[in-house]
Amino acid sequence: MKLIMTLIALTALGGCASRPKTQPSANDRSISSAVKAEYLKTSDTRRVRNPEFVKSYYLGRRPSRNGARMHEAHRVYQVENSNRWNLLRNNPPLRSTGPVRMIADSAFRPLPESNQLRAEENRQAEITEELRFAPHGTSRRNS
Repeated sequence: MKLIMTLIALTALGGCASRPKTQPSANDRSISSAVKAEYLKTSDTRRVRNPEFVKSYYLGRRPSRNGARMHEAHRVYQVENSNRWNLLRNNPPLRSTGPVRMIADSAFRPLPESNQLRAEENRQAEITEELRFAPHGTSRRNS
């Protein structure tokens, strides 16, 4: 128990040590921009990929179809369902393991830029401000 507590304390103190600042060289930049890979935890693998199901059958001693051979008893393994990607929508996304500039919904498509849309957004913002600060039940637009 003392050994575990000592290791925890040393780890915590080691993380507080300051490191000298150095200028990154060109070689450091190429290494840091390389794609880093890591394995998923076993608990997270089912959220991404469904496992395959293998059944085991025990076959007893039997002759071949033409009767010229005889097979001894043995076990046969058959893949019932092969593994496939888990496409269910209710699974929360996993933590990103690579460099990400931004996370965006793939279904989101921004509106095209136009002066009419910008004017309408400004008009809606003005109406919202008027309604937010107007006394209850009144606004400048009603009068």
